[in-house]
Amino acid sequence: MQLVKALHKEADSVSRCCRLFDVKRNSYYKSMRCIKATDTALILKVKACFNQHKQRYGCRRLKVALLTEYDIDISSRRLGRLMKEQQLITVWQDRKYRRARQSPECATYPNKLDRQFACKQANSTWVSDITYIWTQEGWLYLAAVMDLYSRKIVGFAMSNSPNADLVCRALQMAISVRQPPAGLMIHSDQGCQYTSKLYQALVEKYQLTGSMSRKGNCWDNAV
Repeated sequence: MQLVKALHKEADSVSRCCRLFDVKRNSYYKSMRCIKATDTALILKVKACFNQHKQRYGCRRLKVALLTEYDIDISSRRLGRLMKEQQLITVWQDRKYRRARQSPECATYPNKLDRQFACKQANSTWVSDITYIWTQEGWLYLAAVMDLYSRKIVGFAMSNSPNADLVCRALQMAISVRQPPAGLMIHSDQGCQYTSKLYQALVEKYQLTGSMSRKGNCWDNAV
């Protein structure tokens, strides 16, 4: 029946296709009606789920929601095609990124880097920071560690939450890749992720030298 449908698009003759594959015309039209009814029911459920989640779910998250909430198992390719045909466009959430605030009792490192961005050798000074990227699945946070000598990213980590574990995973990756000597300077801002006990315990464990920008000053970590 699928071959009949495909050839029908090319030859534009139902009778010719049915004769070719020995299929009755009423069987063909009955099959087409069933397929159309099934697609209509599926589209209605996809729209209902999409609107239920305030039109914020992209294809991947909507696929999971359809499976868990409507018991509909649909491929990502087919769902993406249906969303495109029905013009189900994901609405970006209009909200501003809010910088996390550190607790008053959090410890900070002195600014030992002091904007001295020129390094004479590798693995002597690293800088770290967090940025965020909007995707169809929501905000994605990226923490990176850069060697000031080569300006190469030596460690990074991604997460949907800008927590202390994110910066620790980025630093851990840099340490594993570069095996830095004791005393290496790691510079960052005073974000709560870097003033956390988890991050500072990692710095102390590998005998690194912590350094932080002055509060509210972005020039020290401009690189």
